[in-house]
Amino acid sequence: SRVVCAVGFEPNSRHTNYLKQVETKYNKCGWRVIFMTETTVSDQNGTARFYTDEAYHGMGWGGGILPSGINKIVVEDITNKDRQQFLNVTLVNLSEFLKNVVGKRKLPVAHSRIHPPKVVMKMDIEGSEVDVVPDLIFTGGLEHINVLMVEWYERIEKSNERKVSQRQLQSIIKSLG
Repeated sequence: SRVVCAVGFEPNSRHTNYLKQVETKYNKCGWRVIFMTETTVSDQNGTARFYTDEAYHGMGWGGGILPSGINKIVVEDITNKDRQQFLNVTLVNLSEFLKNVVGKRKLPVAHSRIHPPKVVMKMDIEGSEVDVVPDLIFTGGLEHINVLMVEWYERIEKSNERKVSQRQLQSIIKSLG
């Protein structure tokens, strides 16, 4: 039998209720699923402000924890005061999570050496890849991932240094595959 275990991180509070409903439905199907809402991955633990792009028709799809001085799409001051204010979100050090939770997880008894469980990760963190990916590489978190898919955000970076970093990190990750 196949076993699915999935963990998701979503900082945007606009998605909390929906994700908790999805989580409940998946768990009823026997899949172990948890969404860490109002939480995002980072290269450190702590809290940070969640910034919006004010795209309310899209539920704030372009928001993130990088302020407008770094990121082209976020808005520091919300102009529509009737809209929900975005709160601080919890930061989870992704590399530590991978080493201490994923790397130490109890594997299903039914798994075999022929078909060992795989860890597949999709990373879409609105420009924070520049901070998180090097931390994964240098602290050992990356070794716990079998397949990594990254959505890169060079286009929203304001500084040339971060744009160059995006390109270099893309090249590094491609060379590891």
